[in-house]
Amino acid sequence: MPIPEDIKRKIQENLNKKLQEKGRSFACPICGNNNFILADGFVNDLLQETMGGGLVIGGPAIPEVVIICGHCGYAMKFSAGILGLLPEKTENVDKEKNDDKK
Repeated sequence: MPIPEDIKRKIQENLNKKLQEKGRSFACPICGNNNFILADGFVNDLLQETMGGGLVIGGPAIPEVVIICGHCGYAMKFSAGILGLLPEKTENVDKEKNDDKK
């Protein structure tokens, strides 16, 4: 399912805002181009406790947006949480409150 246009605008606005806060411009680190394409979906980098062993499905992950250079194809990933795209975590707080009452 493609990312809705309003979410795409929010991603672009938040990414530009974060870069401006850092005093940086948006340019491809490979070719220097400044024309980018927002991938039409999100990715998750899975976090694992060890380097060895198999892939653990269902564990913690970092949700990210992917920006692709329109000239050379270099792909950059940005944390959706840092860009303010994730809902606030209230589920764990509510669960802890209920656990305390038991």
